[in-house]
Amino acid sequence: MSVPSPTACPQAVVPPSPTVAPRQPTPSKSLAEILSRAWSLGRVGAVLDRELTTAVDLLMQTHVKNGFFGHYCDGMRRVQGFGADGSMEVALVPMRTQIPIARESSCQCPLCSPPNDVEKGLAWRGYQIWPNAFPYLPTDQQHILLTSAGHRGQAFSTQLLNDVLDFQAFTAGSRPLTMFYNGTAGNSQYHLHWQAVRETVPLERLIARGALCLTSHVKEADGELSSFDQGSYAGFMVSGNKRFVCAWARTLVQHLKSDPLTQGAYNMGLLSQQNGNFRLVIVPRRAACLKPNLGSLGPRGVGAFNMLGTQVLPKDEIPADFSDALTHLRDTLVPPCEFAWLATLKAPAKLPMCEATQRALV
Repeated sequence: MSVPSPTACPQAVVPPSPTVAPRQPTPSKSLAEILSRAWSLGRVGAVLDRELTTAVDLLMQTHVKNGFFGHYCDGMRRVQGFGADGSMEVALVPMRTQIPIARESSCQCPLCSPPNDVEKGLAWRGYQIWPNAFPYLPTDQQHILLTSAGHRGQAFSTQLLNDVLDFQAFTAGSRPLTMFYNGTAGNSQYHLHWQAVRETVPLERLIARGALCLTSHVKEADGELSSFDQGSYAGFMVSGNKRFVCAWARTLVQHLKSDPLTQGAYNMGLLSQQNGNFRLVIVPRRAACLKPNLGSLGPRGVGAFNMLGTQVLPKDEIPADFSDALTHLRDTLVPPCEFAWLATLKAPAKLPMCEATQRALV
């Protein structure tokens, strides 16, 4: 079935108005002073686009200094050489054992209002930025959350993706910044959020050394749509400018929502930019197997970070059968070749020009 030309604006999760009024530049004060003042008066401080790199640095430095992370990062280590081609890795995080989970109710949601009053955040556009209280990585790799300011569920919209692309572009600076989104496959929180870390994931490293075979389906001046299916990795990559990436992501998500194999289950990963192009990875997940059986660990929820090549385990040691059990990651993937609609994909004529999309693409 071909993709029809869009005629109406899809249902979208539109972030609410910021709870903190947008701040005007104040040259007489440093950003550190502005945020310190805001955090002394409340939970979040508003930041401008161009301040994001420095603001995130200050956010993490503040929480390291005030002891927010405690002993949580103790014992973290990374072990390489897993998967059929040895490209996957295991992140051992022994202190990641009890994570508060909020489903649809906003009562006691840890992303609406983090329970520890010591935790401070940033307000940017219609979102809030928090340090991840249960990080996978040491604090210098800045595991942070970009959350909707209001309590709403995980869902895709072109406006949201546009803002995520902007967030990466403004925050990365000279360091890598990978972002990822679980959607409803492997998420521990109902509340809408993307995550970001300052590192490159195994899938990106495979691409960088030319070891991942990419099949091109659409190639234009504005970008390219490719697919891949190799070992424990399978999915789509959309690379290009903002308009191209948003349009094709919307088209693919529409198909994944209606396809009986996925029923709307997918993960997303935003790799670091290359030559000014955004690189969005979309991993289709098999609706009938969102928790593959990983040997002695049993059925286990896995999310975007796992599907990008890093397996997070809340343990001191790796189970003896874990390497063999990783072959079952294939059970939760839907390789692109299984989608009947892939052969008849047509480029979206234009993104629907509803008011929200016009704002998103400016």
